[in-house]
Amino acid sequence: MMGTLIGSTAAALRSIYYHSAVALALSSWDCIMTFGDEVRCIWPMKGRYPFKWLYIFHRYFLLAIQIMCQIALAFLPAMSSPTSSICLGLLVLMTVLVECANFTLEFILAFRVFALFGRHPWVSRLLGGLILSELVCCMPTAYSSFKSYSSGILFELSPNATIQMSITMVVHSTLISLTVAKHFSIVGASGARKNIISQLTLGGTVTYLMMAGLLGLGFTVSKVPDMQPIILLFWALTVHSICGSRLILNMTRMQDHMQGLRGVEDILLTTQIDISLSEDLD
Repeated sequence: MMGTLIGSTAAALRSIYYHSAVALALSSWDCIMTFGDEVRCIWPMKGRYPFKWLYIFHRYFLLAIQIMCQIALAFLPAMSSPTSSICLGLLVLMTVLVECANFTLEFILAFRVFALFGRHPWVSRLLGGLILSELVCCMPTAYSSFKSYSSGILFELSPNATIQMSITMVVHSTLISLTVAKHFSIVGASGARKNIISQLTLGGTVTYLMMAGLLGLGFTVSKVPDMQPIILLFWALTVHSICGSRLILNMTRMQDHMQGLRGVEDILLTTQIDISLSEDLD
């Protein structure tokens, strides 16, 4: 019986190590693949531009946390021990960062939709209300998860986490639905206006599919006893890192389609894209 327990614990730890290593490798690969565009598009941006700091957060801060976690895994206990408080601290840190990354990602997507609809107030009220509702739900859910934490890195996922994931799915579904609706509304359009909206739709769709896959993994983890919840945090860091940084990079590339319409220094990513109201883009 003891041998079986030790064997299952070792298998669970191997699974966690494999997931964390693959997630880190994917983030590192994406960082290398986009480094050239980053140097060209992000580095010249002035420090007062908030999207530059959002890019640094999604690309490098989350990557640094993944590297730190990969190193720390070798020293963390599987079950209860005097150092289990360190595991709880790591869990809290990763959870907070994942939630911050999710809200900043939704912020980027919401600004894109806001620009697509000509900055109409009803869009900001709708999306702001949804994201605020998610934030309000997030805090008690996270608290209950930490309260139900047992010990070690082989902990159980709180049942309330599925509520949080469901609300997140609703927010992202609303964002992609509005984006696709705008895309279909300009089917007969041509020129730069159609090109920009098509790029926004493509980027939003890829992000939605990746988030849907991540949330699908979360629901699977909550239902399958043998899957360890901590792997969800590793993949969440990777997905948010890739999606957030690539969305910002794609927005900066649109400067090439808008040269001559505005001065380069005036283009501040999503907030400066005026699709619905500018006749210059047709």
